[in-house]
Amino acid sequence: MELVTNGEQLVAAMGYWPSFHDANVIEVCRASNSFFAKIHVFEMTDRVDTEGYFVLQKHHLVTFAFHGVRRNSLPADYATDCLEELVFAKAGDNVQVNFESVMGQDGEIVCTEVAIAKVVPCSSAGNART
Repeated sequence: MELVTNGEQLVAAMGYWPSFHDANVIEVCRASNSFFAKIHVFEMTDRVDTEGYFVLQKHHLVTFAFHGVRRNSLPADYATDCLEELVFAKAGDNVQVNFESVMGQDGEIVCTEVAIAKVVPCSSAGNART
């Protein structure tokens, strides 16, 4: 979290910094030397529903802004994904963010700044609540 500007917004919404396991990349946007990703995060509980699935709660849409992009190895057509994990690491004066994909779309972004632009509650399907 310490590598992400405004990371406290996500911690306030979730109660902790999530691992992004099974989080869904809903939308991405490339603009000049910036990259934006909207990701549906949630908390998996240890409870199961009547159909045997884990009960999910604390659904939020998190919009990340990656500024000063130095390198982007995500697929050119990267638009949606299901993440195994989202890993943030220091890379010299930059931040390296690894998108570890369940769907074989692994890649990384190296940039000067990662910031949370927005955190909003959403439905279990990832639709923003109005």
